[in-house]
Amino acid sequence: MFHNKGSAKVKLRTMLNGGIGFAKAKLFGKKIPLVVGMALTNKCNLKCEYCNISSIKSKEMTTNQVLQVIDLLADSGCIRIGFTGGEPLLRKDIKEIIEHCKEMGIESTLTTNGVLIENKLSDLKDLSLLIVSIDGNEKVNDCIRGKNSFKMAKNAVTLAKKSGLHVALSTVVSKANKDQLKYLFDFSKEPKSSIHFQFVSGIPLTANNISKYLLSNSEKKEIVSRIIEEKKINPLILNSRDGLNEMATALSGKRINSSNCAAGRIFFRVSTEGKLYSCWRQKNKSSLDLTKLIGKSPKMFENELNKLSLPECASCEIADGIELSLVNALNPKSVLNVFLRY
Repeated sequence: MFHNKGSAKVKLRTMLNGGIGFAKAKLFGKKIPLVVGMALTNKCNLKCEYCNISSIKSKEMTTNQVLQVIDLLADSGCIRIGFTGGEPLLRKDIKEIIEHCKEMGIESTLTTNGVLIENKLSDLKDLSLLIVSIDGNEKVNDCIRGKNSFKMAKNAVTLAKKSGLHVALSTVVSKANKDQLKYLFDFSKEPKSSIHFQFVSGIPLTANNISKYLLSNSEKKEIVSRIIEEKKINPLILNSRDGLNEMATALSGKRINSSNCAAGRIFFRVSTEGKLYSCWRQKNKSSLDLTKLIGKSPKMFENELNKLSLPECASCEIADGIELSLVNALNPKSVLNVFLRY
């Protein structure tokens, strides 16, 4: 059994380094990759109904390239990397990647379907947060994600918590599971794991085959209202109240101040082949090939980073994007929510 040691010190260091980086971004208008989402592979061992990521063919960075990209990000002020896929546990080098983040003083999170956890637990001991995807009860989850996916996800949560890992649940809300909120609220209480909600969305860097799963605005508003009500009595809801209210504002057709958007300012996304984008939605737009900057000076990376174009969205429904944008807008509750609870 293992436990993350010195978590309080890690959080303090993260807040301190994050504060310094954020001050540079705000005071000098510089782009600082404080928080980065990094896709390690498009390969996946499940075929979720609303996701076609495994059919998106792309090169993958080698182990050495991933480690050197982490170095590049660390030198530029990165404090957290969220590893995604596909299924990131399909990478045989995942232990080395996570350990390297720790060595470089970067918190790491990893989102998984849970299928491979049993044989990968020892590889994850230095992870800051393990995020397990679950979309409803056994019948609904298996319908969306595949046969036995519920049992494997539930088992993953149990094993990870027993091993001492910090665990959270992540739910993609769609037409297929919109009636599962009550079940999911209750389910999170059994293993006592925080839970995060995100609407299904067409994101070119991950998946876009979602037409029959899209919710209407009225359905989304109702769902947001239910999550807000639950949050009043359930501390396990990871979405901040201000973040949920901001999402409701976007659903009402009101424009959100794009100058507060964190994407391209303090948040960036790295694709499997090592291209850095300002946002999840920026595919085929401005990008920066990090593999070509390996071994170059931090100043060169900074100069190239500041050339990246910013997103042009009028509003946003991406839950994490909204939370980080509230951080960028100096919302104190969101700052605490993102850097202490995640």
